Order: sequence, then C-alpha cells, then structure tokens
Amino acid sequence: NFHRVFSVDVVNSNMDLMVWFELYWVDPRLTWNPEDYGNLTKTWFWIGDGGAGGETSEIWTPDVELWNLETGLQSSLDGSYA
Repeated sequence: NFHRVFSVDVVNSNMDLMVWFELYWVDPRLTWNPEDYGNLTKTWFWIGDGGAGGETSEIWTPDVELWNLETGLQSSLDGSYA
C-alpha cells in the first residue's frame, strides 16, 4: 500500500515514498498442538537485523531488498517483533 508520495524526480529517476508491505509464509517447523501448551495459539518472536555480529533474530526471516534502492532497508528499518 502506498501511504504517501513525498517526491517524484523524473529527471533523476528518483522517488521518495512511504509504503507498507506485509509478508506471510508458513513454516511447518513452527507448529504445535495448543492443547499441549495451555491452549496457546499465538506467540511472538524477535526479528533483528543480523548486523556484523551475526544473526540476532529468534527465527529465520526472509531477506528483502528492493531493486534500484537508493538507501538500504537495513538502514531504514528498526528491529521489531513479528
């Protein structure tokens, strides 16, 4: 979803946008029987940037980059819970 168009520079082929995208995937290794865990049906995992010190996320997450991106996503996104 496009939330806002900040600028469009046709001459330099550059756009500044605010967008929202969600990714969904199913990992069968992250399934459980809720009855075995007090009817727990949902949980949260820390998603970090990996950085120079290695992977910091609690679970695997896909690497996402946009083509022709002026500034990398890792420099514009904070770690969050997923």
